[in-house]
Amino acid sequence: MVVRCLNTIAYKCPVCGSVEFNDISVFDFFNGKEYAIKCSCGRSAVKIITKVNKKCHIIVPCIACGCNHTYVLDLKVLLAKGILVFECANTNMELLFIGKDEEVRQSVDRYEMKMEKILSDIGYEDSFANSAVMLRTIDIIHDIAEKGDLLCQCGSRDIDLQILYDKVQLSCNKCFAYEFINACTNQDLKQTLCRGSIVLCRDTYRVAPCKSE
Repeated sequence: MVVRCLNTIAYKCPVCGSVEFNDISVFDFFNGKEYAIKCSCGRSAVKIITKVNKKCHIIVPCIACGCNHTYVLDLKVLLAKGILVFECANTNMELLFIGKDEEVRQSVDRYEMKMEKILSDIGYEDSFANSAVMLRTIDIIHDIAEKGDLLCQCGSRDIDLQILYDKVQLSCNKCFAYEFINACTNQDLKQTLCRGSIVLCRDTYRVAPCKSE
């Protein structure tokens, strides 16, 4: 019998501001070992420590107040169905999300939309549906290009990047093939992260509607 008990954990890095997603399973917490979920920037991490009484201590660096918050809960709660949301004790800002992957990503989307509205209400004009997802998407495309893995099927690497409200358009300057890469939700970001290369193709123009809650 295969036991997976797989959940997703997500937190907002207080250093670079991006949201980090990781899978966790029951096997990560045996024998009281410390489990760390590090941001891809390498400058922050959430730590989960399992004690002998099957209590989990979750230590979260806080983007709101700058402190480290510690939450204690049963291991079975950590891996249960449903979604857990952990907040800053000083500001009530949401910091950490644990649950099934789709639910976590939807919750993070709602959280980021709420943050966008707050910024808009205080006079910050935002140009994107989701700034955090857009900026991370551009970073990923840049990294792919740096490795030489952004190109057109015609062989050209002369690719233009145009940033739109909820997506990025990549266009070949030689044959004019193009592709849209959605940058609206964390599900969009997950799909982009899975891409090791981007090859534009004139007969395959990929675009999907951006869904919002």
